[in-house]
Amino acid sequence: MHKIAISRYHLSEILIKYLRWFYLVKLKDIAEVAGVSVSTVSRTLTNQSGVSNKLRAKVIDAAKQLGYPVKPYLGETSSFSNYKPKGIIGVTGDPMHNPFFYEVFSAVEAYANSRGYTVMHWNAQSVWKDVNAFINTIRYHQFSGMVCISIEIPEPVEEFIKSSQFPCITVGRYMKSRLIDSVTADNINGSVIATEQIINHGHERVLFIGGPHESTASIDRARGYMEVMNRHGLFDNSLVFFTSLNYVSGYKTTMAALKQGLKFTAIFAASDIIAIGVLDALTKNNLRVPDDISVVGFDNIEMSSYNIFKLTTVNQPKKEQGLVAAERILQLVENSTINQRQHIVLPAEFIPRNTLQPIRPKARA
Repeated sequence: MHKIAISRYHLSEILIKYLRWFYLVKLKDIAEVAGVSVSTVSRTLTNQSGVSNKLRAKVIDAAKQLGYPVKPYLGETSSFSNYKPKGIIGVTGDPMHNPFFYEVFSAVEAYANSRGYTVMHWNAQSVWKDVNAFINTIRYHQFSGMVCISIEIPEPVEEFIKSSQFPCITVGRYMKSRLIDSVTADNINGSVIATEQIINHGHERVLFIGGPHESTASIDRARGYMEVMNRHGLFDNSLVFFTSLNYVSGYKTTMAALKQGLKFTAIFAASDIIAIGVLDALTKNNLRVPDDISVVGFDNIEMSSYNIFKLTTVNQPKKEQGLVAAERILQLVENSTINQRQHIVLPAEFIPRNTLQPIRPKARA
């Protein structure tokens, strides 16, 4: 099997389709293509009046040409003046480092729009440390509710959400306090299934690279791995690493493990992005995947299925999580008397591809 190699530059090219409209397409770009002012673009895309139908059409055409997402109702110029959104749902997360964000966001946006709500992406982390700044921000944007995708909410902000009953739900992970609604995949069982599959392929020395300790998703995935390894009498604490959920962490952790001379025949990465860094590090050391080392990821992001990777992984239902989260946040927004918290867990599924195979006699042990 040919070697799998990927550079950071190549990774950026793959991620660009997810990040394009968050970072690359600016209002000034749309203004230049449409031949109008930036303020005209802003008024058009934020549903404000004072823009003629002719200019509005030019802005919408330019935005679509550049790949900027345009709400369906913006094209209906005859009914635009009658459009009144029910409210604004703020969605926060890290699209730059987490492709999982885009699929969840798209599902939240589609459902909320269908119910008459506007969805706005914002960088809540910029005001996390100051609860008063956070409160002022949600008041300024007039958010009706908030969806947090794969991020941890600081305790002071969590306490405000609880005491004020501000509608909020987390996706991809839950808060340890369980005071905020959540939608997640079954991270424990998904990890159990993946680890069992690795062992069933004859691997006994399995390196685990998890995410940060503060992430409940990372904790649960590590828990599933440890549970299975202990049950088979194979657990070795020296093979467990916790790091950040990104490509560089996967690369550096694998390089460090190899430099330390740790013996293993398979690597279970707690996210596909970590796994891609793992693949690059193994290639750097002239180790073939899966002939020398097998690799399994978690998430089943779109790029994991690309021919360059064909990564064996665990699927967490991203669009389904987004849809369930959107339904729940609107329930909370529209019914302020709801006091019972919901923690919804959706099933995870093992996805076999090309990076896991039975251990060979000459494999690294």
